[in-house]
Amino acid sequence: MSTSIVSAPDKNTGKLLIEKMFDCMWNQQQTELADDIFSADVIIHTADSTSQGLNALKGFIIEMQTAFSNLQHHCHEIINNNNHVAARFSGQGTHTGNIPRHARHRALV
Repeated sequence: MSTSIVSAPDKNTGKLLIEKMFDCMWNQQQTELADDIFSADVIIHTADSTSQGLNALKGFIIEMQTAFSNLQHHCHEIINNNNHVAARFSGQGTHTGNIPRHARHRALV
């Protein structure tokens, strides 16, 4: 009879993933890291749509990085509680692209 011990995930795993998401995926434009950070069925909610999947997430990030050429995110606080992680962050960049995409949105801006 063999015995194996399965350890719980490190309590800092969620915090490290959030930091990697902002520092590498967003700020350094390494969208390929989405495969390591998110599940394949990730859901992306925006003001006007909902999409699903890693390709949708990567596309959203690229679209935002294109619209805001020097986009940088700053994570101010990360709360890690068991398997739930929340982050308070801000983003700043210069609008150089074509967001909003629709004329009806431009009228609201």
